Amino acid sequence: MYLAQITKYMSVSLLILTFLNYFELLVLPTAYLMGFALSALTFTFIDLLDYNVAQSNDPFKFRRLKDILYFIAVSLFMVIPFLDINWEQSVLEKVNDMTVLLSVSIIFYVNSLKHKKMVSEQLDNIISTYMQEFLGSEEHKKIVEAAVQDGIKQVNIKDATFAAIEEYKNSHGE
Repeated sequence: MYLAQITKYMSVSLLILTFLNYFELLVLPTAYLMGFALSALTFTFIDLLDYNVAQSNDPFKFRRLKDILYFIAVSLFMVIPFLDINWEQSVLEKVNDMTVLLSVSIIFYVNSLKHKKMVSEQLDNIISTYMQEFLGSEEHKKIVEAAVQDGIKQVNIKDATFAAIEEYKNSHGE
């Protein structure tokens, strides 16, 4: 419960930070933005793992890896901006560009997988509902009755009887 609230408050705080930076009410150093971009990329990998966990029906799959990635994600935006490294501006910009593009590409990929699964589940529900309604209907009874009658008409009883007699004779050596 509290984790969800903390996450929501962090999201709103980052949104406010985005607008403050955009309107130059504060200026975020590029290293700070790189920390956020790398953190976002890590959270995106966690989302991809979560999708795989949901598909496998094993809630503990990738648990250790996810714990490590959560730690890395939080550390990236809390530690990188404060490292005493003389970051070259071009390197920071390339890393930022790469991580943002990679994050977005993974997000689109995961969303496409989720959408495909959702459409498949909706189609299964529609077919299942239709079949349940159909199987008890008068239409179904008429179709089954017609198929049975048609099957009876197509069987030539005389030929079937002679064939059965011949098979019996052959199997008993007569």
